[in-house]
Order: sequence, then C-alpha cells, then structure tokens
Amino acid sequence: MKNISRDRDGFSLPEFLAYASISGAMRPFTRANRYSIGLVVPDWDRRVTYIRAALVVLDRELNFRFRDQVRAFDDEKAESSTDSVLDMLQNTKTIILFKSAEAVPSDLRHALDAVVHVPSPDSRLVRGVVRWAYGIGVTEQQAEALARSNWKRLKLAMTRGRPISRVFAILEKMAQEELPAQRQTKDPDTLSGIRLEDMEGYGEAKEWGLELARDISDWRAGTISWEDVDKGVLLSGPPGTGKTMFARALAASCKVKVIATSYAKWQAKGYLNDFLKAMQRSFKEAKNAAPSILFIDELDAFGSRDGAAGSNASYDIKAINGLLEELDGIEGREGVIVVAACNHPKMVDAAILRAGRLDRHVVISLPDEHAREAIFRMHLHDCLTADDHRDFAAATSGLSGAEIEKITRNARRSARRRRGPITRGDVILHLPFMADIPRIS
Repeated sequence: MKNISRDRDGFSLPEFLAYASISGAMRPFTRANRYSIGLVVPDWDRRVTYIRAALVVLDRELNFRFRDQVRAFDDEKAESSTDSVLDMLQNTKTIILFKSAEAVPSDLRHALDAVVHVPSPDSRLVRGVVRWAYGIGVTEQQAEALARSNWKRLKLAMTRGRPISRVFAILEKMAQEELPAQRQTKDPDTLSGIRLEDMEGYGEAKEWGLELARDISDWRAGTISWEDVDKGVLLSGPPGTGKTMFARALAASCKVKVIATSYAKWQAKGYLNDFLKAMQRSFKEAKNAAPSILFIDELDAFGSRDGAAGSNASYDIKAINGLLEELDGIEGREGVIVVAACNHPKMVDAAILRAGRLDRHVVISLPDEHAREAIFRMHLHDCLTADDHRDFAAATSGLSGAEIEKITRNARRSARRRRGPITRGDVILHLPFMADIPRIS
C-alpha cells in the first residue's frame, strides 16, 4: 500500500481493499514494462470498485474516471466485448476484468499474458488496510464482518475520524432499514408486475428491450458510458397491441421508474404555453428520476411540420420544435430513455426520428396464435390447463393483446360473482363467439 496515498480522491475502504487484493495477485508482474492481464474478480457486483483500483495499480497518478486501460468484460455480449478489447491490447499495460475463468474466451485467453484470480479480502487483509488507511485497530471478528459487508454501505459508513463502533452501528441500521423496504409493495407507476422476460409476441421490441436492460445495468456499474446506450425508440402498431404494457414491462426489466404521458395530457388546457410547460415538466420529472423511461403516447398526434397548414399550423410547428428541444436537451438527458408510441408512424415529423432522438423504430404487430396463448397464460396466471390456453388462442384470431386482457378481466369478474375459482366456462362466456370451443386434437 506504500505506493498509494491515503487521501486519494474517490477512494474509501472498498477501493483500498480492492487495490490491496489486486496488487497482491499481480505481484509477479509489477516490474514488467508491458503486460496484458486478465483478472477474475471474486464478486462481479463490485466490479466498478475493482476497475477504479486496477487503474491505480497501473498508474497511481491515473484518474480513475478514464477507463481506456481497464475494462470489465461482458460475457453476455462476448463478440462485441472481445472486439472492444482488441485495441486495448495495444496499450503498454492493460487489465481486463472477468466474472469467472469460464467467461474468458479461448482466443482472448491466448492473447493475454496471464489470467489471474483475485482473492476475496480476508480478515487479515482487512485489519491491515483499516490500520494503514484509518489508523484504527479492529478485532478478528470485526475484520471478518467488514469483509462480508456490502461495499456500497461500507463506503458510506467508513469515514475518517469515525469510531469503529459507530461504523458497525450504521451498517446494522442500513441493513435493518433495507429489509422492510424490500417487502414493500411496488409502486405500479415504478415497476410493473410484468417483465419483458415474461412477455411473448413482441419479437424485435423485446430483443431491443432486453439489450437496453443490459446496457443500463452496465452504465450503472460504470463499465460503459451513456453514449453507448440507446436514447429512445418509436413503437408503432395497431391500437391494443400492448405498447403501453411494453413500456411498463421494459421499466420493470431495466429496474427504473416509468413516467407515462401523452400528447393529449400535454394539450389538456389547450393553450400552446400550457402545452410546452406540461411537456417540460414531464422531461424534468424523468431527469430527476434518472435512470428512467419517459413513455410518450400518441406521438403521431404532433403531425409533421411539412404538412402543417391552416389556422393550427403555427401551434403544431411550435409544439414539434418544443419536443425536439427536449429530446436534444441543452443540458443533456443522461439517464433518460424516451419510448414513444403511435399508430401511424408515417405521420411523425422526420426530425423526431433523426439520430440521437428516436432513431430506432420497432413495429409491434397483432399477436400470432403462439403469442395469444402466452398472453392468456400470463393474464390467467396459469390457473387453467395448457389445452385451455391453446383453445382460447385458436378462437381469438385477429384480437389484440388489450382485447385478450379484457376477456380475462371479465372472466375473473364472473368467477368472483360465483364466489369460485375461474373456470374454462368463465373465459368462453366472454370470447367473441359465445359457444363452447371444441378441443384441438
């Protein structure tokens, strides 16, 4: 630890522990002029802390915010992650973090000088680092407790001059307060009960959403910048295809808040000034809640400036200009993903769809039979048989997800009136044709 300052900006006990662990693991390479090392870290959730520590191992004067010499390898996007590492291998010294030895691609394993396992901090290491960094002596039991602690809480609790007894009291209080918070019912405006992983029939939209969830997780962890995250998407399709549900499920998978609004909500008072203020409030709310998803419905209601005519032309043009200004954001909108929905994408002004705004367009079509079966299963909570779900799907060709949800909602209402569990007959009663469905052989 002699090569690092106790007063280093951004460093607290977790970073010091990570630095000590990495330094010990890399001791055989400390005198080498060039190397490319793969580090298998013991806890992937702590990778941002290990990145900061690894950069200081490379150069104690290096600002840990610059990550061109250290990277966390994403094994879920192995091909693209390997490509991004290739240029790094040309650096004089490079460190790549991996979650496990199995996550190291064979080609990259051969390219690296070594793959080294970083040990978890043990009580002996913790006692030494705490004494060095804070001048505090801790017992064996206290050191073991600190080694097991959540590093985010530890960073908040362990400050200079604070007695160790006070540190443990704060850690205990943080842990106690987290338990009831975990048991609280989720705010329906924050997280939907349905996640993208549970949804069928969304094709490209689902693939994009799951990729976005991974990118937001990486951005939160500090392994990618906001420039690497998609800023927005336009969803189009017939009414009832589940565009709003998709936005809520996307927020649930991304573990972010969703702020839902629409052209009609912004225009509620009619006057242009009120419209623009309402729009600005929605974007501000999303920025304050970042990372978040701002869902804008009825985007096609804005129209296009090219087609603006008549007495409302000035209103429409200024409304679109106001939206473009918010999408660009003079102060940026880091952490805000804009998901817009419409029925008629050709009516949307071309400038809204330019790069950096809503430059990705995904069409959500009416669900096919397989998707309808999955939608019935999702809304009925698997309380009926697989044959029932297939039969209902076969009988609802051409219906949207919203129409299927209405059928299941009415079926549950019928079951409540009978004071009994939902049955096949309850669903059939509310299908488009009220006749029993023959079994599909």
